Amino acid sequence: MTENKTVEQFTFTYTEPESWKQVIGVEVNDEYFATEFDKMAKEVRRKVERPGFRKGKVPMETVKKDYGSDIKMETLDKIVPVAYKAAVVEKGIYPISDPSLDDLKMDEGEPVSFSLSIEVRPEVEAKDYKELALTEHKAEVTDDAVDEVVNRMLEQKAEFNKVDRGAKSGDQLKVDIVPLNDAGEPESEKEVKDYGFNLGAENNFKSFDEGLEGAAAGDTKDIEATYPDDYFTPELQGKTVTYKITVNEVTEKSLPELDDAFAATVKEGQTALELKTAVREDLMREEERKARQNAEDEVIVALVERNEFDLPPSMVEKQIDSSVAEAKQRYQHMGQEMADEDEKKFRELSRDSAVKSLQGMFLLESIRKQEDIEITPELLAARIEELAEQNKYDLEQFKQWTETGNEKERIAFELAEKLAIDFLISNAKIS
Repeated sequence: MTENKTVEQFTFTYTEPESWKQVIGVEVNDEYFATEFDKMAKEVRRKVERPGFRKGKVPMETVKKDYGSDIKMETLDKIVPVAYKAAVVEKGIYPISDPSLDDLKMDEGEPVSFSLSIEVRPEVEAKDYKELALTEHKAEVTDDAVDEVVNRMLEQKAEFNKVDRGAKSGDQLKVDIVPLNDAGEPESEKEVKDYGFNLGAENNFKSFDEGLEGAAAGDTKDIEATYPDDYFTPELQGKTVTYKITVNEVTEKSLPELDDAFAATVKEGQTALELKTAVREDLMREEERKARQNAEDEVIVALVERNEFDLPPSMVEKQIDSSVAEAKQRYQHMGQEMADEDEKKFRELSRDSAVKSLQGMFLLESIRKQEDIEITPELLAARIEELAEQNKYDLEQFKQWTETGNEKERIAFELAEKLAIDFLISNAKIS
C-alpha cells in the first residue's frame, strides 16, 4: 500500500514492503531547499578567504561555484533529520531502528528527493488461538527418585575409614602421582603428593580404575592415560602419558544409617519418614514446574505455528545479543572466555529460538488485548506476595525492592504473560 502526504516543506510517500518495514519517500520543496542552501552557503562564506578578499568577504557567487557540491551535501545533512521527524510525527510511526537513506537524487533542475527505510514494531493480531493442541503433562515422583535424593544426602555424610586391603570400587585412595618422560624417568617437578582418588568415579580414566583395582598401601603402578582430542588442557590433547602412581592409603566409605538421628542432622527434630516426605514434596514441586514449563513451551509453539509473521531483523539481533551476553557470563563464571568461532556458532544456533520467543511475545500481547486481560493493582499485589513466599523473602523488604527501578513493571509484564498463557492452556485441546 502506498500513501502520499504533503507538508509545508516536503511531500511524503509511504510504502510498507514488509510488516516490519516502512519506506518513506521524501521530495523536498524547491524553495525550502534553496533557502536552506543559501543559509549554509553564508556559513561557508564566513570561513573562506581568497587573494584580494578578507575572510568572509569572498563574493557569494565564487563560494557557490567553488563549494557548491559540498554545500549541497551539508544542506542535505541538515534537512534529512527534519524530514524524518516530520514524517514519523505526521504518519504516527514508531521506529525501532535508525533510518537508512537510499535513492538520493540531486539532479540540476529537479527537486531533491530520497527515501528513508526504517524498521517498525509489527502490528500483530493473533488468530485461531483457541483449542491449540497440547499434550497432557503429568507431574509424577517415583520411589526411586526419592531414594536417589536421600542416598545423595547419605553420601554427603559418608565417612572414610582406613583399611588394610586391596582397593575396590567406591574406595578413596591417597596417591602420589608423577608423569614419566619419553625415557621413562619421573618428571619430579610435576609430581602431585597425596592426591585424593575415588576409585570407580564417573569421570575417571578407565586405565586408572583398572590399574589401581586391588592395589594396597605401599604399591606402585605405572599406568598409561590417553587424553581425548578435545581435552580441556591443550598441551595434553590426543597425547598418551605414563604415570607412576604410589598408593599411600586406602580408605573405605561408610554410610550412615537412614534413621531419625540422621534425619535430625538435616533438619532439627524431623524423623526419617518426615525427611522422605519432605524430599518427595520438593521433587513434586520441581516436577510440577517442569510440567508447567513443558505445557507453556508446547502451547507457544502451537500458537506461533498458527500465526507466523516476520520480525524486524534488528529486533532479532538484539535478542540474540542478549543470549550471547548471558552465555559469555556463564563462560566467565567457569574461568573461560568464549572464542569468536564459538560465539558465531552460538549466534546461529540461537536464531530460531530468538525468533520464536519474540513471535510468542507479540502474540501473547495481542491475546491479552483481545481477551481484556488486565493486571489490576490487586492482582499485582497478590503476585508480589506470592513471589516473596515462594522465595522465602521478607514481604515488606521485597515490596520495597519492587519499588526500585522497573521491577514492579517487570513483574506486571511477566504476570500478564502468565495469565495469557493460562488462558491458552485452559482453552487448549489436550490429548
